[in-house]
Amino acid sequence: MKIGILIDSSAIIDANNFEGTNIEVIPLHITSADGIDILDTPANVKKINFWELIKNGKQFKTSQASPGELEVKYNEMLKKYDHVIHIPITGNLSSMLSTAMVVARSDEFKNTVTVIENKTIAGQAIREMALYLNGQIQNEKLKTPEEVVKEYDYHLDNVYISILPSDLRSLASGGRAKTVISSVLNILKTKVLIRWQEKPEKQAIGRSIHSIMNKVIETVQNEFKGRNPRVIFLCSQLASQKYIDAVNEAFNQAKIKFTTEPISALYPIHAGIETLGFVITDLKY
Repeated sequence: MKIGILIDSSAIIDANNFEGTNIEVIPLHITSADGIDILDTPANVKKINFWELIKNGKQFKTSQASPGELEVKYNEMLKKYDHVIHIPITGNLSSMLSTAMVVARSDEFKNTVTVIENKTIAGQAIREMALYLNGQIQNEKLKTPEEVVKEYDYHLDNVYISILPSDLRSLASGGRAKTVISSVLNILKTKVLIRWQEKPEKQAIGRSIHSIMNKVIETVQNEFKGRNPRVIFLCSQLASQKYIDAVNEAFNQAKIKFTTEPISALYPIHAGIETLGFVITDLKY
């Protein structure tokens, strides 16, 4: 059985990461009140000068791919694959999960599309999981959709993702992690590290990046001790250089190897333009 994997654009920055794999991408939408509605692709983001607009205060929203867009993508992939495994953005960030499950349960797709009920991982953590599963599929270690889902569930503890929102009110107003944020909204200049999972958790609180980084480093050293994890620091082109330097300094002082990647537009839209993110995983692919 030939199995393909579908993820959405919140999980990637560069689709070239998937050359030679069975992974494909369906874009979410970026919209605004004055009529902008684009597919979330690097070309479209550049075309509308997204980063300059959001820097100057323009308000954007994101929306899921429509049921019709999902149907088109599923049919397109089923011309190449016997079965499609769809890993949507986590259900506590978007209604993409519930929509995908409805479409996949229709008579047209109920035996050929499996939607993983993702309640925990987001952003580039989904990419990391997809690349791991793809490797297992291509090496014929996973041969059925059931085996893929079981492997996904088994390795959820191998992936960590957290965000450091720069605009807590914006994140709370969208209903995301509201219970975590409500207790600190009125504390001036407070930074909160939120570990993203089924029930987002306030992992650290402080006034400086250095105090927050202590918890990130503790996670690497304790939860991934001896496992040689990949550590990915996510930031936008609008993030303060002071913040970036503080993160770099903290990792370097702790002698933790890391890479830096652009953060998905989803996070600056909903959590503020200087939002930072961290992904830690020891999944091998």
